[in-house]
Amino acid sequence: MVTVANNGKSVLHEKRLATRTRAAGGASIKLARPRAATTPEGQTLLLTTFAMRARAAGGASSIRARQRAATTAERHTLHLTSILNYLIDNYKVDPNTFLSNSTFDSEKEQTSTSDVYIDLGNYVCLYINGGYMAATGGGGAISLENPLNLKADYIGGAAELINDEDEEEGESQHEPYVEGDSKAKETFCVVTSIIAYYVPEQAADVRSLLAALSKFKLYFVKETSLQMVCYNPQSGFYTTYITIKRPLIKDLKLNYGEAFVKTHKQLLGKLTKTDSTGITFLHGPPGTGKTFYIRYLINEIKDKSLIYVPPDLVNEMTKPGFLPFLMQHPNSILIIEDAENIILDRKDQASSTNQAVSNLLNLSDGLLGDAMHQQIITTFNCDIRGIDPALLRDGRLVLEYKFDKLSVEQAKLLAKELSFAGLEQITTPMSLAEIYEL
Repeated sequence: MVTVANNGKSVLHEKRLATRTRAAGGASIKLARPRAATTPEGQTLLLTTFAMRARAAGGASSIRARQRAATTAERHTLHLTSILNYLIDNYKVDPNTFLSNSTFDSEKEQTSTSDVYIDLGNYVCLYINGGYMAATGGGGAISLENPLNLKADYIGGAAELINDEDEEEGESQHEPYVEGDSKAKETFCVVTSIIAYYVPEQAADVRSLLAALSKFKLYFVKETSLQMVCYNPQSGFYTTYITIKRPLIKDLKLNYGEAFVKTHKQLLGKLTKTDSTGITFLHGPPGTGKTFYIRYLINEIKDKSLIYVPPDLVNEMTKPGFLPFLMQHPNSILIIEDAENIILDRKDQASSTNQAVSNLLNLSDGLLGDAMHQQIITTFNCDIRGIDPALLRDGRLVLEYKFDKLSVEQAKLLAKELSFAGLEQITTPMSLAEIYEL
């Protein structure tokens, strides 16, 4: 509250506003301590503060802070350059009026901006802070994913300037940018907080502005490790650790349909249960997202070992040494990809396949299964009717799910959420692979 006296002097009664809400995308919104601004007529007005912070500050300096941040789902940060170009394009502000705190790295030839203050006019100001540099596909502590194809500030060491003179006139710098097939690392200047100061009359416009700025997101990569099975004719089976990135699935319902959310919860509950056994079949046409989902699923499992059998070693599971090898990994989850050759009906297959099916039967519901408490997940493309009937019996089968194409309506919703162009091209059901190639 502000009281303006006749002599132009003001008395500012400050009141701490502790209200917190949640904004779309997980950003934290805070109304903070009021500020004062002076009008051209000498009056003092109340400036309300509106802050938007990216979920979990990616530039946390302490190990404990990073560990806390890592437990937050789908953490993101905001791309500073896209934000600045949006303001330049839509609010016609002069970038030469920006007040910033920047650091130039002469070795990398990169400029990092930590703070920017922008006066948008009409008693609205932005303070953007918490800036640092981060890259996609980096091997450092902070690595990003860029699903919206925002234009990088630096690519393989080459700067992509905000106002590139070679750019066609009128082309917006914040438009999605694709670097083609290049695997060069993309580096971004990112920020963790945007604070808006404004008079109460501008509240609605400020909220709309921050909602627009919150769309320029880059996501932190989440990873988990699993043990991949290897085989050497001399030494037999052994495992080596590999790291798997969690795919950027913000909403399972959008990627796989509303009914799949219940299926996922059911499967996760079964897999994480102690001393459980059984086999899960995930099948469907190529490109429908089976492996994509497996990568998501294994990042949800925290308290069990994950043993991965790659497609080129599936046939080796018939060897006599495979079961003794698995006995070294009790109460674990065995993931078998492209398992057609070892799960088909034994009456139509060779003797080696019969042995593979027998191994799976023993692991999923036999005496060996009771001793080892091992869950099995298989993926395959063939028709479920060709699977050996013994593997489908109640008590042994945990879950069977067929992945399929999304309907036109679902495909459009997913493409829109991913900010992909070409929604008008979606006229028939599409697989996830087809949608992500738009």
